[in-house]
Amino acid sequence: MFNRPNSPEPASGLSRLLLIGGGVAITVLIAAALLLFNLGQRQGRIQVSQEQQATAEAMAVTMTAVAQQLLVQPTATPSDTPAPPTNTPTSAAVAVAPTDTPLAEATDTPAAVDTSIDTPTPADTATATPVPPTDTATPPPPTDTPTTAPPTDTATPVPSTFTPTVVALPSVIPSPTPSWTPSATWTPSATPSITPTPTEPITQEDVDAASESGLPLNAVRFPRLGAQLIRNLPAEQRTPQAVFDLLKPLAESEDLLLASLAYTPLTGNRWAVLAVPRTAQGQPMPTLFWDSGNQILGQAIFPFVATAPDATPLITGAAEALISTDAQGRIIVLILERAGPTDMIAAYALTAQPGEPFTGVWRSGDEPLWTAQTMGSSLQLLPSANNSRLPGIQITSPLPADAPLRGQLDTPAGFVEHPSLAQQNARSFWAPSLATSENGPDRWIYELDDAALLPTPLTTLARFVASLQAGDAEAAAALAVSPALATTAQELGLAQPGEWIGLYRDRESGALLPVTAISTRLRFFDNADRTRTFDAFFSEITGGDYLISEIRETENYGAIDLVTPAPTRTPTPTPTPTETPTQTPTETPTETP
Repeated sequence: MFNRPNSPEPASGLSRLLLIGGGVAITVLIAAALLLFNLGQRQGRIQVSQEQQATAEAMAVTMTAVAQQLLVQPTATPSDTPAPPTNTPTSAAVAVAPTDTPLAEATDTPAAVDTSIDTPTPADTATATPVPPTDTATPPPPTDTPTTAPPTDTATPVPSTFTPTVVALPSVIPSPTPSWTPSATWTPSATPSITPTPTEPITQEDVDAASESGLPLNAVRFPRLGAQLIRNLPAEQRTPQAVFDLLKPLAESEDLLLASLAYTPLTGNRWAVLAVPRTAQGQPMPTLFWDSGNQILGQAIFPFVATAPDATPLITGAAEALISTDAQGRIIVLILERAGPTDMIAAYALTAQPGEPFTGVWRSGDEPLWTAQTMGSSLQLLPSANNSRLPGIQITSPLPADAPLRGQLDTPAGFVEHPSLAQQNARSFWAPSLATSENGPDRWIYELDDAALLPTPLTTLARFVASLQAGDAEAAAALAVSPALATTAQELGLAQPGEWIGLYRDRESGALLPVTAISTRLRFFDNADRTRTFDAFFSEITGGDYLISEIRETENYGAIDLVTPAPTRTPTPTPTPTETPTQTPTETPTETP
């Protein structure tokens, strides 16, 4: 069944030899290219995708098939008479088993290839015009050779006519071979070679300093060792980040924890940083490092900023800190605390002579008029009129209920004020001042220079209710858009005393607002009798003040709907005293012996 009917006469030996040699050469080149390609891929020199690799292998298989076709392709004779059919395969064909042997029973021995060359005939010298064979069957491959998977791409068809010496072949690799390009290498920035020594021996100086200051031993060693590390760092490399990278591992070696938020570079005319590491028990240990003029010094400042041994000053670090020098050459440091878990935001001032340690000269905790409440306060450093070297401190803050400043500002009472409720606000300005001392040198302190009560809806409402309760309807009417509103409020019972609590709400939706927000709608109620619940609406007038435009009753707060810091007052019955019966002594008879 492998006979080729109407096949032309065999080509000359020389032409067949050229065809065989060309096919073998093409096959060898393809195999070599694939071998080099796979070897380069394994070594990582060539990186291609799976799709590119599959395409290359498919085209290689296609080229192999083309080469095999060239090997078995017969050449035509110039004669127009077709050759008689014969069962003998051509010399370039692969011999197969006899036709009477079933193909399924063929042995594993590969079929022999007839490599004999026929004697050239005169017909071989003519240019052959190939005639496509009618039988396209191909001999079975040897069973020992694994079958190559069919190519995924459509093979390029062999032209029906060709010149034996010219064969057009597609490229084995469809795309240029990718070359490996090294990625950019990250170069670390220069880091100081100084590293803290965890096993730094404890000196007698450390023991004496800890005993004198009452501080833990590690809180005394941290400023001393830190100053040594910073001293060895060149001045041009003494950046805030570089110093932090030195102090953080040092703190860990001393069983301290230094967070980035507790590390603050100081602004001013000389280099300084504030580091606040914590002990294992959570106690902050504020430490100051500064350039004293001829060397770097370090000092624990806890004794100057703490108001009690268990206090936690600067536990969240500093919001602002600056360093300056006065006309006498003294170094001055001002530190504003970052808002934290304490009720008030504190400020501290320290002074030092060049080359000497600092001394605390002022702290806000000692000032009764200081009103920097943690929630809702803002502190700013502003230029001071009487001092060009130190700034003033401006505080905008809610007024605590027990603040002595309320009395100086004529703040209306009558409402329960708390950080979780509506509060009245004040603005104060603290200016630096040089205080004289009989027993020592003058020192820089801060004094209250100016203060004012800020207009808020709560302030207007508190004055309105206070006027009604005092029976001053005219003063109450002056706080309303319409004078008739004072009469309406009296009818609603606002002239009666109550434990009033206010909460700001959105004017349109009525939604409860954050405690630090202010709006023109305020819900207020009597915490002792929550059936007395009202909504007050306000209009802002020129100058930022507020007038009441409407007051109306609204839904009541239940006992569990709103829990306030002020407990609901419950009436307690007054016990009625009961008379104790008077016992009349009875005479005991006397026995006469």
